[in-house]
Amino acid sequence: MIFFIRFKLRHKESDFKFNLISIYGLAQGELKSAFLSEMVRVCSKETLPILIGGDFNIIRKADDKNNDNYIDRWRFLFNAVIDALNLRELDLSGRKFTWANNLPSPTFETKGV
Repeated sequence: MIFFIRFKLRHKESDFKFNLISIYGLAQGELKSAFLSEMVRVCSKETLPILIGGDFNIIRKADDKNNDNYIDRWRFLFNAVIDALNLRELDLSGRKFTWANNLPSPTFETKGV
């Protein structure tokens, strides 16, 4: 796996087993197809529940950014992968965005599922 680290975890008392997957999708557009393909391969083979998080570097919807400066090219495919894998996004609590740059006029984004 190039874009993921997977941990198979078990709760000692209940014996509940699940996968914790930490993800990093590179920002370069030419690697996004490989990233999404690997995401499908890794998640679709699993029989245990999955908790997946990290930096996907793909924005799901326009509201996930505070300006119009984003590339919409990967949004449809990313959302299709999320739907096909039956993943559910956890609601963000306490703030709207998860990332910001340090420019005088900052860009804010929500990065995640």
